[in-house]
Amino acid sequence: MESILSAFPAILKYGPTGLCALLFFFAFLLLRQQNQREKPNQTTLKTIRTYIYVSFASAMVSLVSTTIDAWVNHRKTAEPTTATSKAQRYRVVGTIIKENGKLANDVNIFCRYPLRYPSPEGQIIGLSVWRDPDGNLPELTFSHSEYIVTPIDLNDKARVLVSGGEVRILSPVFLKEDPKK
Repeated sequence: MESILSAFPAILKYGPTGLCALLFFFAFLLLRQQNQREKPNQTTLKTIRTYIYVSFASAMVSLVSTTIDAWVNHRKTAEPTTATSKAQRYRVVGTIIKENGKLANDVNIFCRYPLRYPSPEGQIIGLSVWRDPDGNLPELTFSHSEYIVTPIDLNDKARVLVSGGEVRILSPVFLKEDPKK
């Protein structure tokens, strides 16, 4: 059971889909607990049934929203507009390092949807960015509950090198521990 509890953060990284999986898991645990009794409590069983309906509805909303998002993103990349042509798409390369040396794969990277996570070693993986109509690259924001992070402006030539189809962050993004936590 302890190994399952320690897996919750990893499951929640999948967003609404992971949350729905946890909801179904909790419903399973509640049903199993009631089935182990000699006489299950009918009120509790009705509550569990309602809980399962809510979990199922959440799963359907997650499925539909993920499908629509994948379809919309596929159309955007399949049919580039003049504002977003293939020449304006860049792959971001960089490293994230935590002050305490822990693995960095739980750091959120915000740029555009979908949210990205680095590898355990802190390497930024699979992040593509585009120039806006004014020719500017976006700002990357990093988030973690235990660290203080400064956003990176991908237009800052002192911190970023843009070459070919790649945006390379010149020095690692250093996450300082938040003294308030």
